[in-house]
Amino acid sequence: MAMYERFKENIVEKGLLEKGQGVVLGISGGPDSICMLSLFLRLKNEWDLKIVPVHLNHMLRGEDSKKDALFVSEFCRQNGLECMSYEMDISGMSEKLKISLEEAGRKARYDLFTSAAKENGCSRIALGQNLNDQAETILMRIMRGTGLKGLAGIEHMRDGIFIRPILIFKRSEIENYCKENGLNPRTDLTNLEPVYTRNKIRLELLPYIEKNFNEKISEALFRMGGMLREDSDFIEHEAEKEFAKIAQVDNGSGVVMSREDFNRIHKALKARILRRAVQAVKGNLTDVTEERVSAALDSIERAAGKKTIEFPGFVDVIITSGMISVRTRQNGLQRTGFEYA
Repeated sequence: MAMYERFKENIVEKGLLEKGQGVVLGISGGPDSICMLSLFLRLKNEWDLKIVPVHLNHMLRGEDSKKDALFVSEFCRQNGLECMSYEMDISGMSEKLKISLEEAGRKARYDLFTSAAKENGCSRIALGQNLNDQAETILMRIMRGTGLKGLAGIEHMRDGIFIRPILIFKRSEIENYCKENGLNPRTDLTNLEPVYTRNKIRLELLPYIEKNFNEKISEALFRMGGMLREDSDFIEHEAEKEFAKIAQVDNGSGVVMSREDFNRIHKALKARILRRAVQAVKGNLTDVTEERVSAALDSIERAAGKKTIEFPGFVDVIITSGMISVRTRQNGLQRTGFEYA
């Protein structure tokens, strides 16, 4: 089956997009995003889509970064589209927020794409990750330690807005498509340097595994991620049902659960239910680590007296003899530790 037909079939099968919708495309100028844009240009007329290409210059590679921006703008112009092009000092952002360059770049892109989607009335944001990116992500998470959801890898759709329509394609397929269609995408030479963890996995670890153990390791990891995603989604669904049964949610005061009801639930669901309660109060799960969740679960199971576990975003999980309360911290202080009686 031709790549375009597989692209369209995947979108329909995964429910990523519907006819007539608006979609922001994150375009770096590399093979993945240019291939994705080319495929969307064909789908645009067939499905009456509104296409909004967005490019962010990270200001990390000097003249090469500027040439990327010019290439994307010109490519879009030649295809009848106007590219929304921006630049941001990612290095400065990294230092200011005390996060890695990778994290800073990702945050900047997601914030920009979300803003562009709202500004242009788009209900989807398309990102250009591919099958090999999925394999690299899963391996990276295995090495760092992760649960079932982490092993499932990158989602085809996240939060009902972020979609990854070319996740099913291998990097080699994408590069061949670009060559066959004369797209001439840009090459980010930093991707060829074994500096970052992901680059080391891509350039050193995966080739070693392919040579010595399994030449189709990327495809195997991709299939594994898909199977585990189904399992994870089922457990998430069961956890949501249990949360609805035992949790009393009050937007004014937080979430309250019976400790007895919580402790009778299967262990596989407890962490998900607790995260769901924290999310209901906090609004998100940013910086909610496994360490804090495990500390709270241990106290819920064992604590004899009152115990409070602090979570980021000024949220407390308060455990008493009979109840579990998740609520906003009243004094607004963040202690250096996170557990106190």
